[in-house]
Formats: sequence, C-alpha cells, structure tokens
Amino acid sequence: MEPQANNVLAAPLSVPDHELLRPIAAGAGGEVWLARNLVGTLRAVKIVRRDRHASAESFEREFKGLQKFEPVSRAHVGLVDILTLGLLPDSAGFYYVMELADSVSSSEFRVSSLKTVVDADGASSPLGGERTQVKGDSVTRNSERETRNLTPDTYAPRTLRAELKSRGALPADEVITLGLKLSAALEHLHALGLVHRDVKPSNMLFIGGEPKLADAGLVAAMDDARSLVGTAGYIAPEGPGTPQADLYALGKVLYEAAFGKDRQEFPALPGDVASRPDHARLLELNAILLRACAADRRERYQSADQLHADLKRVHAGRSVRRRQAWSQAVRITKAVGLAIAMLAIFLAMAFWVARRGARPPPVEWSTNEEANAAYRKGIWVFHQGESNAFVESAKFFEIAVQEDPTFARANARLARSYIWQNPTDPKMLQKARPFAERAFALNPNSDEANTAIASIKTLLEYDWRGAEKHHLKAISLNPDGQHAEDNYYGYATFLSIMGRTNDALKQVNKALALGSRSQIWMQGAGFTYLCARQYDRAIKTFEEIVERQPSSRDRIGNFLLEAYRDSGNYLAAIKWEEQDDPARGAALREAFQQRGELGYWRRLLDLEKDSSIGLVWLAILHARVGEDETALDYLEQALKRTPTQLVLNINRGPSFDTLRGNRRFENVRKKLGFR
Repeated sequence: MEPQANNVLAAPLSVPDHELLRPIAAGAGGEVWLARNLVGTLRAVKIVRRDRHASAESFEREFKGLQKFEPVSRAHVGLVDILTLGLLPDSAGFYYVMELADSVSSSEFRVSSLKTVVDADGASSPLGGERTQVKGDSVTRNSERETRNLTPDTYAPRTLRAELKSRGALPADEVITLGLKLSAALEHLHALGLVHRDVKPSNMLFIGGEPKLADAGLVAAMDDARSLVGTAGYIAPEGPGTPQADLYALGKVLYEAAFGKDRQEFPALPGDVASRPDHARLLELNAILLRACAADRRERYQSADQLHADLKRVHAGRSVRRRQAWSQAVRITKAVGLAIAMLAIFLAMAFWVARRGARPPPVEWSTNEEANAAYRKGIWVFHQGESNAFVESAKFFEIAVQEDPTFARANARLARSYIWQNPTDPKMLQKARPFAERAFALNPNSDEANTAIASIKTLLEYDWRGAEKHHLKAISLNPDGQHAEDNYYGYATFLSIMGRTNDALKQVNKALALGSRSQIWMQGAGFTYLCARQYDRAIKTFEEIVERQPSSRDRIGNFLLEAYRDSGNYLAAIKWEEQDDPARGAALREAFQQRGELGYWRRLLDLEKDSSIGLVWLAILHARVGEDETALDYLEQALKRTPTQLVLNINRGPSFDTLRGNRRFENVRKKLGFR
C-alpha cells in the first residue's frame, strides 16, 4: 500500500464508530483512510473493495491473510495492531481499523535505541532469547497522544520509504537496531506458521517511534503461500512464501537503509562507504546482508533467529565477518580431513550404541501380574480418548494400586488420571497429590512419577522452577522409550501455560517424531498449537480428534470453539454452537451479521453473564467487548477464588492482549509467580 497522491477517491461506505476524513494511501485492491473514532483518536481504516481487485482470488487472498494476521497482530510490538474488522454491506468488501502511523511532518525520526523487552518466558533481554514479545501500553499511549496533535489536512504516514526519501542512507547503528526489531517481528510471525510475503520499506510504519510491519493483505500460512505475490526486487529467486524469502526481503530493505541504494543494485556498495565514520560497522552489517540475500538459499540464514543473533553480535561490538571467516576455515578443514571425521563419527556411534545398551530400561513393572494387567488396561482406555476415558482409566489404575501399593507407575498414572478429569478443580488436584508424591517416593527415577509431580507443582503449587526441573528429568530418563511421548507433551503443556510457546512447539515436534498418534497425545499437540496461535493447525488437529472419536466432542468442543473464535472464524464457531443449542447459535449469528465481531462478543456476554461460567471466562468476555476495568476486577477475584483456572488462561490467546502491560494485570501475573 503506497501513500495516496492528490487524486480523489470516491467516498466509501460508512464505518461504524469512525468518521472517515480523507484517503492517505491506495493500492490495487483498496485504500486507506484517515479516520477519527468516537473519543477523538485518529486511526487508519483500510477499505478493501471486491470490485477493485483484479480477480476473486486476489480478494479472497487478502481477506484470508487478514483473518490469519488479525488475531496475532496485537501479540507483538513489531506488528501493527488491527483493532477492528468488519464487512461492508452487500458483500462489497471488508474494512479493518489500525493504529495510525506517526506523521512525516513531526520531529525528525530516529530509530529508538535497543530496549529491554519481556520474553515469553518472563526473562528480560535486549531483544534476545525467545522473542514472543508482549505489547506494553507505553507505545500505544505515545502513539495515541501523538494522533491528537496531528493535523488531518496535512497528515502523511511515516514509513521507512518516506524516511529514506527524506534522509538518504541511515547510520549503521540505526539500521542494526531496525533490523533487530523487524527480525524479531518476523520470528514471531514465522513461529505461528505465517509468512508476510511483502516485506518492503513502504510496509514498515513507525508508531510512537517504533518500527512495525504493516499491510496484512499478503500474510499467509506457510503451506498456503506459494502464489507469486510481493514486490519486484524484494522477492527471493525461488519465489515468496517461505520464512527464508521474508528474510531475503528484509535483507534488501536493510541494504537500502544502510547504503541509500536501490535494492536492484545489490550487492554494490556506494563509492563513499570508506569515508563514512561508521565504515567498520557498515562492513559488519554488509556481511550479514550478503548472507541474508545470497542467491543460493542453502547459503542464507535458515531462520529469523539466526539473522537476529548475528545482528545482536554486531550491535554488541563483536565481529560477524571474523566469525564467518572462521566458519569457512572450518569447512575447508573438514573437507581435507573427511576420512578422520568419518572415523570419529563411527567411534561416536559405537560409543552411543554401547551407552544405550547399558542404560537401564525405563519400564519398571510390579511383581504382581494382576496389578500389571490393570495398569495396561488403564493405559489403553486412557489413550482411546473417549468422553469418559479419564474416569474409566482411573478405575483400572485404582485396581493396580490396590493390588500393589508400591507400584510406582500405577500411582503416577492414577494421579494423572485424576488431574485430567478436571485440572482446574482444587479438590481433584488434592486427591491426585498423595499418589503423585507416593510414586516419586517409591521411585524418583521413574519418568512417570516425575511427570506426575511436575503437574502437581504446576497446577496446585505454582512452583514453575520445580515443575520444569521434574519435566526435564522425566525426558532425560525416557527420551525415546515406551510412552516417551507423554513426557514431551507434558512438558509442552507446561511451557504453553508459561507462555513459552516456541519452546513448547519444539517439544511437540520431538513427540511427533516418535511416530505414535494417540487421541490424548494429539489433544496435547492441539493445545500447544492453540496457545501458540497456530490456529489452522489447532483446528485441523481438534477436528481430526472428533472425527476419529465422536464421543470426545464434549471434551474437545471448548478448545475447538476457542480456536475458531481466536482465528476470526466466527461463522464456524456459530455453526458448532448451533449443533448443540440452535437457539443460542441463532442469537449469535444474528448479532454477528448485524455488528460483526463486537456484536458477537457482546451477545455472548449477554447469554453467559447470568450463568455460573467462572470468573476467568467473565474476564475474557468483558475484555473482548472493551470493558477492561471490569475484566480486571474479575481477574483479581479469580486470583483469590480460582487461581488454577487463571493459571491455565492468563498467558494464552488474544483475549487479554489489550490488558498486557496494564499495572493491575501484571500484578495478577506477578502474584501467580509469572515474571
């Protein structure tokens, strides 16, 4: 989307709660308008018209991209917030409301210095570690304060393209900081299974002085992103649609920013580069760009975190060029010493086989065969995933424990069956606790006992460090043996609850690599995808579970509804509810058709507020309709009365995105032990 010239566009249909002032940018499929909301804040509203698109496919592509981007846009500081979306009358198209970029007429831009942000696991670092950055309210306050000082008649959005046109090449340190922030945003997007596909200077806005990726129209899932779209000069040789292609485009953007040259001139350097005061830093940056934009994709960065890591090295004053030279020397040495290397590999494999053969088997059985038989039957029932699987499997584990109270594995499984019946019920957790503790006391080297203890520490004690220690021990005790998947999925669930979804996805991948596909293990995978906001994968997983085991519908239904809603697929959510309660579904459908997303949530709140639905769900509903203070009141009540339910929800999904950074909200998280 490029800045709007002086040509006048036809006035669009009205947008609820916004006064459209004038167009500020236009593209092939629509235009962006400067607008003022009911409280006087200036916003950007993109109008996407069906008849302005060259084909139905391009229109559907932009709408689909928006649906994927909207739920995740508010979850990272490097993405432009999409605040509202809705449909135009008579299927003429759709619109969405965004936060407004700074004005080019405001004070001269400088990329803000590298700031310490909060990682997904709670640790602070200068844009390092796992960068699922939670948006605070400082940038939003700054940007909204600035919008009230803008002059609508002269406003023009501040993009990186506008800055480069005004200033030419930027200082190396500014470009490095810009690269750090944008690579962190891409890493977040890629971790959710999405790609941007149109990274370029005009799609980088500055809001409150912070760079953000904009224009969601071409965002797509990685498995649905192969159509040839994007902008010439930024498209990788193999085409768009992969994380590496996004990084290629970012490399071209940083090349333009650092050297003031057109991306088509890459990799040529300007004649005056040696005379610039930041000459040494520019050469270090150029080494990164040469790798990011290599013609052979095998020579490029394989992921955004690799690019980000090299930018951090240069930012910290370390040399990437020397590191690359050393890597090249190592490759040459390896080629010369291939025979030696092969011998070393052979010896290492022999050692591994010997060590593996000497390792004691993780399976520890009872001397009572009736206890063993009951245990095996309980395992089978548990993994069938039927509606009453956890209750029925617990009965068999109870028999196993009665037959042999010293059977550690049976005690651990009994504890976990109780927990799975209702992980938010303190009474059920207290019922599970003595069996988990007995299992661990009987055999502290049992992976199942460690996983059971970890669940108690997570859901009852909120001892995050202790829980993680036991999860890691369980995996080390049984990384690939019988039921090893339980250990990986248990750890993935813990990491998802903590908000460390990138790490959780890695554990799911390890479990999937083992090849088993029980209903319960797939539920664990779906939960992780849901928490990581990979909604397409979550929906596919949950729908497959219900298809394979229809009796699991009641248990899986809430997860599937959450995935439909959070992905913006409200019609699918309504259809699901209509199957269980036609009147309720009809009421939600009518509300959605009349007022869109906000109408849906307002009607859902009206339907639920008089029922005993729980304090956390009430907080979610009020947050969804913009009643933040009421939502915070319910969260504070939940902290006192239903803390485990709060633990399972506070770091998950977009419902509380508008509250993140709020002092009261962060105080609730702090009291739960989340840093």
